[in-house]
Amino acid sequence: MERISLIILTNGTENGLKRCVETCLEQDYPDLEVIVASNDPEIATKLPMTDCKIVVKSGEKRKNLKAVGLAQAIGDYVLFIEAEDFLAAPDAVTKLMNIRQKGNNDVLFTNFVALKDGEFIYPSPKIAGILMPLNFMLFIRYYASFRRLGGNLFSRHLLLELGDNLNDFSIQDLSYHLLELAQSPNFTEQICYVWDGTKSIPPFVWPDDYHFTDTARLAFSRSTTKWTKTEQIKIAVCVDNYGASKVKVLLYSLDRNHPCGGTIYLIYDHLDNDLKASLVQLGNQFMNFKLELIKFSVNQRRLLQQISLEKSHLPLSAYYRILIPYLLPEVERVIYVDYDTLVIGNLTDLYNTNLHGNFLGVVRDLGVVIKNDWSKALLGMLYQNYFNSGVLLMDLTAFRKYGLSWLLHQFIVASTPFFVLEDQDALNLFFKDAVEYVGIENNYVTKLFANGEVEEKRQLEKIKILHYLGPEKPWQNISNYPTAMRPAINLYRKYRQELYSKNSVGVPMISVVMIVKQQHEIRRCLESICCQDWPRIEVIVVDASSDSIAVKRVIEEYQEQITQIKYQRVNTMCNDHQLHQLGLKTAVGEYLTFINAIDYMADKMPIVKVMGLLRTKKIDFLCTMHMFTLDGKIMGYNAPGSLIETTGNSTTSLLAYQQVEYQQLTGIFFASSLLSMVNNESSDKVWLQQLFSASRHSAFWQGYSWIESER
Repeated sequence: MERISLIILTNGTENGLKRCVETCLEQDYPDLEVIVASNDPEIATKLPMTDCKIVVKSGEKRKNLKAVGLAQAIGDYVLFIEAEDFLAAPDAVTKLMNIRQKGNNDVLFTNFVALKDGEFIYPSPKIAGILMPLNFMLFIRYYASFRRLGGNLFSRHLLLELGDNLNDFSIQDLSYHLLELAQSPNFTEQICYVWDGTKSIPPFVWPDDYHFTDTARLAFSRSTTKWTKTEQIKIAVCVDNYGASKVKVLLYSLDRNHPCGGTIYLIYDHLDNDLKASLVQLGNQFMNFKLELIKFSVNQRRLLQQISLEKSHLPLSAYYRILIPYLLPEVERVIYVDYDTLVIGNLTDLYNTNLHGNFLGVVRDLGVVIKNDWSKALLGMLYQNYFNSGVLLMDLTAFRKYGLSWLLHQFIVASTPFFVLEDQDALNLFFKDAVEYVGIENNYVTKLFANGEVEEKRQLEKIKILHYLGPEKPWQNISNYPTAMRPAINLYRKYRQELYSKNSVGVPMISVVMIVKQQHEIRRCLESICCQDWPRIEVIVVDASSDSIAVKRVIEEYQEQITQIKYQRVNTMCNDHQLHQLGLKTAVGEYLTFINAIDYMADKMPIVKVMGLLRTKKIDFLCTMHMFTLDGKIMGYNAPGSLIETTGNSTTSLLAYQQVEYQQLTGIFFASSLLSMVNNESSDKVWLQQLFSASRHSAFWQGYSWIESER
């Protein structure tokens, strides 16, 4: 059986000394020695028992008593204990040795529980991951266990290898060196040690000039590397199904604003066939760029699937970029861009940037640096160098030469669970001191427009790449977004409309008749329509409000963002049915719907969903569900999203089934061909019944399309 040496470090004055010694002597592990290492000549008189080995070195600092105790130890393994602390239970050492033996570990770091004001405070949840050289420093940074001495189990031979350095190292450095020496290090969540909290645990400090990998040295050795300038550029974008559904505006902006052209590589794992076909069709229309779709191999997919997404806010597609060097084996360099960017300037200068031997060209992430809480915690005093990974100029030749993709993959697998910004944090640490910083105009995060602390303010016309980072996406409802961000979002939507106008042949138009009775809600309603990602939307504003000037002012804001807006000023005394019929007179869409300006469209693109159902199922009358607001909160009933056939039903039975939905025009979508079959002079209720009776194929979609505001 392996012998364990418990070494208690004491000045002889600690309040918990008696408790500490007692918990060591009561351990049930059969082959154990207890050594008290002290600088107090009277220590023997202060101990509750003498059944332990006492070694004294007068005048020595307590932190240096490690070597004093170790010199007397004969155990195969050593566990140091600070005199204020104590072992959690009589079987604590037995449990640790069982874990050690199971993993054949020569270094075993443990978790601990804190005792504060008489209450036990348990540690934070464990991070998934195992100790390996690529993440040693991340474990030390995250777990306080690696920055306090007590409770960890070390091979005595490893400690002896450190020799005289044992006392010279800080606890953080000691942990790191032991991890480097260990053949099989481990960390366990098993709590066997109690820290009483009186002696503070040192904060984590990045070692001077510490690097996780060799990239900084390699970059320095390549500092004289030259690049031959070219006007044609290579762009890489990585997408999954969701990203691919949003990437078209970015692709269009590239072709529009970089006339020298080049190649765009769209990298994916799986895309729906119709989505893939639409992207190929778009690429065939480009004037300047060639669009190539690059699919992962089975082996490359397996590599990516090794990356843990537990507790991640990112999809796996965020990591596709690390394999770009091998997906594009003949390409020397690319500009990688996230799909939520917009290119509004020429990228020749960025593409031809002299990287001075570095592997990436990057832009500092001012949004993170200004806050500096996270970037400072991650990078220490170098926090201002934290960069954003949404735009990267990548030297693919250098990546391949030094096998960086594979090493980066291993680092991400080992480290990602420790990070807040996941892949971006990993890239910052992996390429520390191996990147070339380029101007912020090459990756301008739109939330900076609303940040008053940013010194690097930019006018839109001086920006080359806009990055819609964060939750404020231009394809969402921006009603609550900061006003300062809206010009950038409006610009994106202007590009989207340009793209739609070039690629909407054969796409049916939907006419949305909006009834305005009070102008103050029209912006919210228009915004909810504008963010719908359907190529052809016509909005007919029927204005029966008391302030037509205010209504027109809002309409002007959206004229470049919606395919077409028509305006009618009508008599404020008209009833609802008259207002609806007036709106229909100028409608030209193949499909129609109504909405009151006080209400608004739901999120999740209901028009896209509804139009898909109308077209694929050949439905000419579709009723949908709605949510409502109550005390400022959005409420709703169960909406499973299923489609229920209603053809042949009577309107009476439908009213009994879904009483509210079939008594109002809002939320009803129908083909304009039905208008010739109904009498427009009746009331809304009768008119709705006539529309339903005239339909050849009707259905009810159990999904939300609009939100009714409190009246």
